[in-house]
Amino acid sequence: MESKGTAVSTDNPPKQLNPIPEQDVFERLLLAKALLSEIDVVPTVRPDSLTTARYILIAHDAAELVLAAIARHLQCPVRDPVYLMDYAGAIKQATTQDIPYRNFFSDLNRQRGNVKHHGLMPNVEQWGNVAELAYRNISSVCEKYLSIQLDQLDESILVRHEGTKQLIAEAKAAYQEEQYQRVLEKLAHALFILFEENPALRNMTAGKPHAENAIKLTAFGVNANEFLALQEFLPEIREDDGKVSFRWNQEEHGHPANWTAQIAEFCLKTIVHVAVRIQRATWIPSAIRFLFVYEHKVTALEDNVVIMQDQIVEDQETGMFPALQALRPKATKKVPVRTLSKGESIVGMVHRNKKDGLLSAFGGSEETGPETLSFSTYGPDRLWGDIEASKVRVTCVPREDEFVKKYYPHLQEMPWDG
Repeated sequence: MESKGTAVSTDNPPKQLNPIPEQDVFERLLLAKALLSEIDVVPTVRPDSLTTARYILIAHDAAELVLAAIARHLQCPVRDPVYLMDYAGAIKQATTQDIPYRNFFSDLNRQRGNVKHHGLMPNVEQWGNVAELAYRNISSVCEKYLSIQLDQLDESILVRHEGTKQLIAEAKAAYQEEQYQRVLEKLAHALFILFEENPALRNMTAGKPHAENAIKLTAFGVNANEFLALQEFLPEIREDDGKVSFRWNQEEHGHPANWTAQIAEFCLKTIVHVAVRIQRATWIPSAIRFLFVYEHKVTALEDNVVIMQDQIVEDQETGMFPALQALRPKATKKVPVRTLSKGESIVGMVHRNKKDGLLSAFGGSEETGPETLSFSTYGPDRLWGDIEASKVRVTCVPREDEFVKKYYPHLQEMPWDG
């Protein structure tokens, strides 16, 4: 009995073909290429009968994967159970021509049946070079029906994002020209795009090796060690008004000692590995920091609530040595910068001041007095200072910006628990 295939059976007539094979077609081709790589495409010595038998089994599986992929692409009607030569027949029916090297595949199928079902070892003189023949003939079949050879296949063919795929292709071209710094810049740009346009991967960028990011990517099947190494070799990338620029940290890893063929090849392989695995990542919720969506509103509970600011006063001679004078803390005084009436509010950021509780090294007394809050605003009219905590009420209010209005319109004012 011949080996069982993998195509889904259908009695529907062939539909109009998509000129570009679907991803699952390429995945089967890559798997077939991986199988053939296990048996050494060009053996250096003639194998024994057991090794030859193993080569036949592997070559048969690879051939069946490829013919199944081609039948899938051509949308050939087939019925389960389906075997290697059934795929060949379905392809002939759809194209009115035999597949290239049909006799080879038929003989390979027969030898596989002899080994698996009858325990008959192959003739080494006849089948000792089955690995080489299988690779060559399978590649010819791929070229005829899918316009691609096995040598041209790598995981980059599975990358969906067109911008990323183009940058990887440009990186490969730069590699052939031995422009290894340019290879790394193209790959940094590709990784930047992958992170920017993937809703499941936030706050990640190229050229910054963070262990936390590597750990996150392991959930998608990315090798954490390889990802961290990749990030060390890449430049940081910035995009302003659609223009991309690269920043190399020369004192760290951004220098010609790291711009080599070996490193460029490693980074090419790794970026493709990352791209293929994260492109199916789906959006997951992420906790947003308080300061991105809220700010504090301070409301006076009585009249004449003063915001006091520390301002430096000119030093006066103390009789100390100049060196000690320089180390002595600058003298400050409290100056009112804003007074609030009862019920008046001001919006900014608030922090609770902690009492030091330590004696000054220069004879100051322990800090005493009422509890205070540190208040500050942003912008050209920036205001900051301290307010007595007992004289105000602090609440949290949504920020008045487009981001909050668009994505968090439901937020309401709430008490501050600081």
